[in-house]
Amino acid sequence: MEKIVKVPVFGDVEILDAPEDFDYKWLAKQIGCDWIEVVRPRDRLAEGLIMIVDEEGLLKENVINIAGSWLYGTDLHGQPIVGDMLIIKEVYGDDGPEFASMSEETAESLKEDLGDKAHLFGWAEQIFAGIGRHD
Repeated sequence: MEKIVKVPVFGDVEILDAPEDFDYKWLAKQIGCDWIEVVRPRDRLAEGLIMIVDEEGLLKENVINIAGSWLYGTDLHGQPIVGDMLIIKEVYGDDGPEFASMSEETAESLKEDLGDKAHLFGWAEQIFAGIGRHD
C-alpha cells in the first residue's frame, strides 16, 4: 500500500496508509482542518514532494510545527508552518499537478531523514520562539 508522511506538532513522524483515490478532503481530515494549502519548499525537501498544511493555520491558536517550519525555511523568511502537516508526492498528469502517495521505502527514508535532523530543531525552537512577538 502506498504511504503519506504525517509530521505532527507533538510526537513522532508517522507513516499513514493512503487510500487509493484520496483527495483534499481526506488530506484535510488527517491534519484536522477544513482547507488545505500546498507548500513547495525549495531547498530542504526532495523535488517532487510537497507539504500539505492548514490554509487557515495562522488564524487559529496553533503551535508552530518546528520540523515543518525548518523544511519550509522559516529561519530564512520568518513565515512559520503551524499545526500538523503532511508530506506527499506531486505528479503531473494531463490536467496539471496531482496529489500522489509515495512508496513505503520513500516514506521510511523521509521519516529517518527527519529523525536525523532532529538536532536542528533545538536551535530552531529558539529562533521561532520570537516570531509573532511584539516586544
